[in-house]
Amino acid sequence: MGFREAMEFGVPDIRRGLRGLCRIFECGDAGMQRELQAALRDMDEAAVEVFILALKHRSRKIRALALSTLAEIRAARAVKPIVELLGDEDAEMRARAAAALGEIGDPAAAAPLMHALRDSDRFVRARAAIALGRLGGGVAEPLIAALSSEHEPIRAGAAIALGELQDPRAAPHLLRALKDRGPAVRAAAAIALKYAGPPAVEPLIGALQDPDADVRAAAAIALGRIRDPRSVQPLLLALKDASDDVRAEAGAALGGIRDPRSVEGLIAALTEDRKSVRYWAASVLGEIRDPRSVEPLIAAMQDPDGDVREAVVEALGEIPDPRVIEPLKKALKDEHRRVRRTAARVLRGDGDP
Repeated sequence: MGFREAMEFGVPDIRRGLRGLCRIFECGDAGMQRELQAALRDMDEAAVEVFILALKHRSRKIRALALSTLAEIRAARAVKPIVELLGDEDAEMRARAAAALGEIGDPAAAAPLMHALRDSDRFVRARAAIALGRLGGGVAEPLIAALSSEHEPIRAGAAIALGELQDPRAAPHLLRALKDRGPAVRAAAAIALKYAGPPAVEPLIGALQDPDADVRAAAAIALGRIRDPRSVQPLLLALKDASDDVRAEAGAALGGIRDPRSVEGLIAALTEDRKSVRYWAASVLGEIRDPRSVEPLIAAMQDPDGDVREAVVEALGEIPDPRVIEPLKKALKDEHRRVRRTAARVLRGDGDP
């Protein structure tokens, strides 16, 4: 009996339904698999039991299908067997189980997910933290308490989960976690504070000076989300950070804020010694689209680095100013192939000023 027939007849024999499911997924027929997945949306209770049973199947592919399906239909009855998979020897399966519990959203999964914050695999810990954040406000207090755990992964996971919850009660605790002795906790707290708004701006600006590059990058991400004018100058300074990741996130944050007051600092950065600083300065000026940047960007078309010139061409293509046309035409003869292709694309109409 195939899976569709099993569904139609109510699956009187659940193991026969499971065998039908396994044959469909093991035969490798993509059409049959798509038909199966479309049918899953209308499953009855007996069919749910097929997938609960499939969680113990020897095939990793079938266990993964069962997890994603039970998560999609938010099958509360599956919480207990999915929790058992948090102890699976396969780290990817443990991560999938954590994610599924988050999708189902049953508070009964809170304690097992809290325990999963101590998993040996970083990816599993992250999935568990995100899942906890999806369980609702009822888990806020235990998560706040977990910020005081002696285990750094638990503190970091709790910070991530509190960010997902976006519960105002968590903000003062996350601000304290920004000074945690563990860099993973400080980085997680910084990311979580992107939902805290203006009160978090000054502490996050301070975190741009953290000795750990991941923390500095997380602070830049959060400041880019909050978009407070106070962060513009510190983010301009962060464009000169020793870490590529920090420079990238600072540039992205400035592009999101689009504050005209950053234009002069970005124009000055076009002549910095470090290539990546010039690159991000050009990219962000394209995001801001301020006419004051046109002439400096045209001058930057002479930059010795092809990647920087490509960023300059992209930026000029974003600014609605007739002065950019001739420089873009000249870029069609650039020695760097990507610069020529970008200039041609811009002049054809994508980003044509």
